[in-house]
Amino acid sequence: MVRATAVGAIDEVNRLEVHYWLDGPAQPEGRVYGKPRELMFQRNGQALAASSPGGDADRPESWSRLGEVHVPTLLLVGDYDETGLMPLTELMAAHISAAQIQRLNGSAHCPMLDQPRQFASTVLGFLAAAGIGR
Repeated sequence: MVRATAVGAIDEVNRLEVHYWLDGPAQPEGRVYGKPRELMFQRNGQALAASSPGGDADRPESWSRLGEVHVPTLLLVGDYDETGLMPLTELMAAHISAAQIQRLNGSAHCPMLDQPRQFASTVLGFLAAAGIGR
């Protein structure tokens, strides 16, 4: 992906990123298809074409402030997602007082696209259990 970015091959970078984040890095490309894939290509392509939001120095340091989050927090991780994401998610949960980690079966990084019913059910169940919502 670095090489594709370096030569300005935005379409190839988009294809690689959609595979990585939507299908999952170890899953076959095209695992998620149809409208969800079209939407991911469109939105990710827009993000790739946008001007840079600035360097890391321009962004607030947030990891050190996780302990300030005192509301029910749901951290979702797909079982097809990047393998290094779970340790980061566990680190976040260790610092957020009311955090809960939920693993989503058959999903990568974008469960709202590849497993929308499971995503909605999980989020609505979390909100109901936390007394948030209707």
